[in-house]
Amino acid sequence: MRIEKKLEDIEKLLNELLEREESYAIMKLSEESLEDFLEDEPDIYGGFQVKSSGFES
Repeated sequence: MRIEKKLEDIEKLLNELLEREESYAIMKLSEESLEDFLEDEPDIYGGFQVKSSGFES
């Protein structure tokens, strides 16, 4: 019984890790897509730096 419980805990942790990895991959892809999209747009903030609250690369 104890081994089964530990295996369930490990499976749960692995699933959470995979979900986080998927979320990170989606966020990174979105960031890169926006970067390409906005590359030719004028800088309307003129030196004002916008800081995102996402994952660091």
